[in-house]
Amino acid sequence: MAGFFHKIKDFIYKTNILVSRSKEYYDKQDLELKMTQEMLWRDVFVDTVAGYEWYKKKSISLGRWAIGYNYAYVLARVLNEFKPSGILECGLGQSSKIMIDYVSANENVTYDIVEQDKNWVEFFQKNCALDSRMKIHVRNIVETDFSGGGADHIAKTYMYEDFASVVEGKNMRCCQ
Repeated sequence: MAGFFHKIKDFIYKTNILVSRSKEYYDKQDLELKMTQEMLWRDVFVDTVAGYEWYKKKSISLGRWAIGYNYAYVLARVLNEFKPSGILECGLGQSSKIMIDYVSANENVTYDIVEQDKNWVEFFQKNCALDSRMKIHVRNIVETDFSGGGADHIAKTYMYEDFASVVEGKNMRCCQ
């Protein structure tokens, strides 16, 4: 009987190893697929913006914590096709570099960015100049209650402090 239980224990052990190796294999395949998709989106983005007169080909580092190439492609297409006259962005980063190029090339466009980290703003501005139509608003992040599903459904959420003052009186029309 002890031999039978030993065989079952050995079988379970080997099955666990096989499952673990299979998971590692599929995780690696998934990562490789995501990397391939990102490289394809990079090609689509680069080919698309190559024809945009306003895009100055700044050094951008997309992916990881920043926006990916798929987002950058959509952003560039929206800017080029819809030609917004007022832009509001929450958070300063790689997408800001794309929008700064757009705003710089279009004299009737204003650009407001809301960012919570003053040190990040100072670092960003060392490498990326803004003109008078571009403004960074430093606002703290505050926790607040949000009731969205009735009186008994209250959730904690975060928002920029005094956010309304950023957009008050601004033209945020979608298209020129």
